[in-house]
Amino acid sequence: RQLANKRHYPAIDVLKSVSRLTEQLLDGEQKESVSRFVQILSRYASSEDMINIGAYVRGTNAETDYAIAMIDRLNEYLQQPVEDRCSIEAAREALLALLSGR
Repeated sequence: RQLANKRHYPAIDVLKSVSRLTEQLLDGEQKESVSRFVQILSRYASSEDMINIGAYVRGTNAETDYAIAMIDRLNEYLQQPVEDRCSIEAAREALLALLSGR
């Protein structure tokens, strides 16, 4: 609901959503990419309160700094207008590009 209130569609909390089919549906490279994406998102989420109140100091933790730099792009990747369609291959390529900095 919190994501939907932010107009984040589809409103799926990736950190709370676990697919039992991941092992069967994804190849090794895809699993690595998904794992890295979730790690970055999780790092941001664990520091979000500190970031929002201005208590986090850049340079304190390189992973958190990276998560802060990436959060807008991660959220953009997770959002899709209802009328848009995206193939699995296009989503995969976009994820690889996102994580490689392209």
